[in-house]
Amino acid sequence: MPKEVKPPAIGTYGVERLSPELAVIAYPVVAAVYPAVGFERWQRYVRTVAAAPPEQSGLLGLRVDAGYYCGLLIYRNDREPWHKPRLSVELFIALDVIDARNAIDALIAAAEAKAVALACPTVQVRIERGSESANRIRQAGYRPLGELMIKEISGTTKIN
Repeated sequence: MPKEVKPPAIGTYGVERLSPELAVIAYPVVAAVYPAVGFERWQRYVRTVAAAPPEQSGLLGLRVDAGYYCGLLIYRNDREPWHKPRLSVELFIALDVIDARNAIDALIAAAEAKAVALACPTVQVRIERGSESANRIRQAGYRPLGELMIKEISGTTKIN
């Protein structure tokens, strides 16, 4: 099992791995940004991610000293043969209205610490363009690579 590397403390934030029970408590963070993700759908997703070993994927919660969650990070350890090993951050949300910049920095530090622990030389963060998080992540030294193409397909069968 890989050695756990704790991200440096930034401001008054702590980052912790979320069990399915804690991830349910952090649901309002997801709902604030993605209101279409209902509670039951979130619970199913969390159980799926949490069932995998932490060296494959996981959920990290950003908690302030007051005890509430203000951020989430969902990662996957990608080891496809056509890429260097990389930590893919599929969900990156930082919602601290008082100190958003430090909240974002704390999540970036958590992603990088997780990448070090999993021997991933690259971190890839999926983020919406133009958001404060995207701008701050760019300032932290990240750069766009490639382009994600998307098309809505009508008439598809709903899986979840």
